[in-house]
Amino acid sequence: MASTVTIALFTYNCGKVLHPVESLRRPLDRAIGPAAAVAGADGRAGAVGPAPDVVVLSLQEIAPVQTCFFGSVGPFIEPFVQALDALGYVAAGREVLGSTACVVFLAARARYVATDVRRSSFAFGPMATSLKGAAGVRLTLTPVGATDGAAGADFTFVAAHFAANEGMRGARDLNFSDMAANLFAEPGHGAAGLYAAHTHLFVLGDLNYRVDFAEKRALAWSADAHKDFFACDELTDSLASEKAFYGLAEPPVLFPPTYKFSEHAPAAAPAPGLAPTRPYSSKRTPSWCDRILHLRYGPGTGVRVHAYTSVPELTESDHIPVVQSVTVPLKAPQDVVHDAVAALRAHPGYGGRRWRAGHFEHALGYALYLGDPAVMAVFVVLLAATVYALLRTAPASAPALVPGAPAVRVV
Repeated sequence: MASTVTIALFTYNCGKVLHPVESLRRPLDRAIGPAAAVAGADGRAGAVGPAPDVVVLSLQEIAPVQTCFFGSVGPFIEPFVQALDALGYVAAGREVLGSTACVVFLAARARYVATDVRRSSFAFGPMATSLKGAAGVRLTLTPVGATDGAAGADFTFVAAHFAANEGMRGARDLNFSDMAANLFAEPGHGAAGLYAAHTHLFVLGDLNYRVDFAEKRALAWSADAHKDFFACDELTDSLASEKAFYGLAEPPVLFPPTYKFSEHAPAAAPAPGLAPTRPYSSKRTPSWCDRILHLRYGPGTGVRVHAYTSVPELTESDHIPVVQSVTVPLKAPQDVVHDAVAALRAHPGYGGRRWRAGHFEHALGYALYLGDPAVMAVFVVLLAATVYALLRTAPASAPALVPGAPAVRVV
């Protein structure tokens, strides 16, 4: 009976564009397909990882804003689903919040079965809008043929999109705390949410942490400057100083910065993990915005990171994807014991705020679709009246049918 789980985690800020399935098949095959030929954890290209039991997609900025506000992002996710279906993976759980999606797949060859699939999301955009937020899937993996009901283990996967822009590190740290307190949590239940007992935990997404130089210097990245750039990486400092990501760890980052590339620039690197051939934009300091972290596993647990690298073949966005392949024991790591975790409390009024934000997003989405300035002016007036009415009449907790409102949904 299986005692380890190999997981491929893939995070990509899609740049609000539709990716044809033909453009995804080869990069996904190379990055996370069976016997994927990707750069290993030591940074050398060509390492071969085992075929994953589980594949996790974290997608951000999936579609244009108005499409996300309507909740009509399915056609933008479907090419990824089709590409993975061709590789032998079947979707087991999905959660979407605005422009952020978490989709979990199991190998069709089935060493494991997924049960008790739960979904949760939390928005931390302005006024609880879904412009930024987190979407999570928690499920129980049990080895095929297991007769003991306790033979399985819980796995929690979170796709996240944190606050943007340089100089906003504090907001990003706060995004993590809000996410940790509210995902999979009922108001007042504290750390029973993201840090629930006896669960594996993986966080991946456009976390937006930047390279923050203390003094002005040349902003051109090169392989020779990698060490100097990464020494100023905000996420690494937040992790080390325990300002966020309590109890989490990240493999060594040996790939080039994943943001911000000049859009529509031609060419792609011939293999993952190599220096990108597109130039970086002069508008931003090249940074490692796209990251994948997991709970720390103790010594002797047999955890093995096969790869942690970028996938520069995909050039439709100003980000490039990041992939991690890791084998972990089926048994969950030890629970995180930390004062900051013990102090986490879910927001009791979030349901009502998210209910109002959902109506606001639908109205704004219609205005953006119409586009005509005169019509938009009318909609702005109607929108203001609608928001005012909603502020006066919104329920204390959101109705169960509003997408993203319930703290936890079981499917």
